[in-house]
Amino acid sequence: MLREVLFELGFTPDESNATGTETPNAKFAASAYPNPFNPQTKIEFTMPKAGHLSLKVYNVRGELVKTLIDEVRETSGHVMCDGTNDSGARV
Repeated sequence: MLREVLFELGFTPDESNATGTETPNAKFAASAYPNPFNPQTKIEFTMPKAGHLSLKVYNVRGELVKTLIDEVRETSGHVMCDGTNDSGARV
C-alpha cells in the first residue's frame, strides 16, 4: 500500500537502490525537519506548478488529526506543524 501512495505522490523506487529515489517526473515532494516527535516540525513542499494543495496529518488509525493546508499555494513553501489537532489540543 505504501508503494502505491508513494507512486501517486510521484516517487518511484530505484530497484538498484534499496532506499528509493525521487524521479525527475515527481508530482509533489515534501520533507519534515526536525522529525515529527519534536514540539514543532517544519514541513517544506514543492509542486510542479502553483495550485490547490491539501496537506493533512493522520494518526496511525487513519483518523484526521489536523489540516495544515487546504488552499491555493505557489510551487514551493512550508508550513509548521505544532503537535496540536484541529481543535488546538496537544496530540
